[in-house]
Amino acid sequence: MFDAGQYATVLFGKDALYQDARGNARAFSFASAPYEEDLGFMMRQSQTGFKKNIHVLKEGEMVSLSPAVGRCTLSYFKQQKKLIILTAGVGITPIRSILRQIIHTKAPLECLLFNSNRTPESTPELDWLERMNKEHDYITVVNMMTDMERAKLPWNGYTGYIDQTFLEERIRDEAETNYFVVGASGFIESMRKNLLNMAISEEKIFFDNFG
Repeated sequence: MFDAGQYATVLFGKDALYQDARGNARAFSFASAPYEEDLGFMMRQSQTGFKKNIHVLKEGEMVSLSPAVGRCTLSYFKQQKKLIILTAGVGITPIRSILRQIIHTKAPLECLLFNSNRTPESTPELDWLERMNKEHDYITVVNMMTDMERAKLPWNGYTGYIDQTFLEERIRDEAETNYFVVGASGFIESMRKNLLNMAISEEKIFFDNFG
């Protein structure tokens, strides 16, 4: 059992086909929601030993999975009325789980998501995220593209980076609002600095570091 927003460690044994200099264990956020039958993860493609072991897994083979951990969960966030999320790349993974669980359980939580990616084709589940705005009035998704010069697909939405000016024009801080930042270390530090510069209390800013 796990809560939306949590993560677990996937571990290959010492007899794994490929060895990895960092070891054969990695922590991954759950991309699936707790109500879904199958466990799902999302990760970047690479040629590390660990990823190679994932690619060659066959049906019926087993790996170890630790108990779920992490405090940035739907159960915690829904104690307040509003959640503002800033994420980039595969940082969308735990957000996928949280949003699906909110919709499934009709949790009383208003969500505003700012999701940054390089191009439309590199944005995980872009079509589903775009539908959120049409299908659920308590979920607002703002997708942003930072490198449209290299894009193969058209895009009529926002372009550029999430900076302080952009956030100041779209965020109104309220007492019952939490902020959840998910992504690589540089993205987290940049967003955290923006929010603090906007006089948002550090106690209201949570983050999940994807390295």
